[in-house]
Amino acid sequence: MLSISTEHTVIQRTTLFLSLTLITLGSILCFLGQLPYAVLIASGLLFICCYFYTITKGGLHYLLWGSVIILSVGIGLYRPESFQYPLLFSVDSLHHNGKPFSLDLNWAKAVAGYGLLIWFYTRQKSLSLPKINPIHSTGMVILGVTVTLIAAIYLLNLEYQIKQPQYIWYFLLHNFFITCVVEEVFFRLVIQQKLETIANKQFKMQITIAKLLALSLTTLLFVLVHQLNSLKLIVVYALASLCYGLVFTFSRRLHLSIAMHFLVNAFHFSLLTYPL
Repeated sequence: MLSISTEHTVIQRTTLFLSLTLITLGSILCFLGQLPYAVLIASGLLFICCYFYTITKGGLHYLLWGSVIILSVGIGLYRPESFQYPLLFSVDSLHHNGKPFSLDLNWAKAVAGYGLLIWFYTRQKSLSLPKINPIHSTGMVILGVTVTLIAAIYLLNLEYQIKQPQYIWYFLLHNFFITCVVEEVFFRLVIQQKLETIANKQFKMQITIAKLLALSLTTLLFVLVHQLNSLKLIVVYALASLCYGLVFTFSRRLHLSIAMHFLVNAFHFSLLTYPL
């Protein structure tokens, strides 16, 4: 068997290799005109911060964590006026009385998000995870999806509006790999889990209070980065984030929060009024 130190070295080297692979892919995308060079540079800085975050302690460790958050949000929201990501499709309306909608391939979000997955999921795997009953975990996902969709239908007056299959497939693939995986890695592993640790270990809060505080602050950030402009939308997005965060809090399984997030988005797009 490998010693703990040897295993750690192997993981660190693998993480570095995968990060360099992502930067290489990002460079190719820049050369092809599908990714802004500013994003490539920012992603490189992000991965450097992630590396030193994993090997430092104390004030520098938290400074690097804050830098990871700022760079991640900046990369995800960066949209230069003169640049257009590859367009998957654009329509005047997805359904009767619908609004115009276009879907582009946001490579910036993918490069940064999968970089975070590489660095933070390896740390997640080293933690002791609680045992969960598959039936209970499946039930939590179904309950969260149901509650979120019912609230959205009621508060936002969503109607049954089925979409054309070709649009559904494009949306589902993009939404799973570019939206749900990336956002859940960021909000659960980078934000929620770290906030919980800080509250519990640094501020000596009881674990239950620490979890509630971390969940609340993560939900607030989730709402803020989605730039919502109505109270009802804020309530729906906050409820959705609470559900995603709760299933992660109880299970510590990232794939469950990803599954819940994806199912909510998939049902919304495929069967209901979209976009809002």
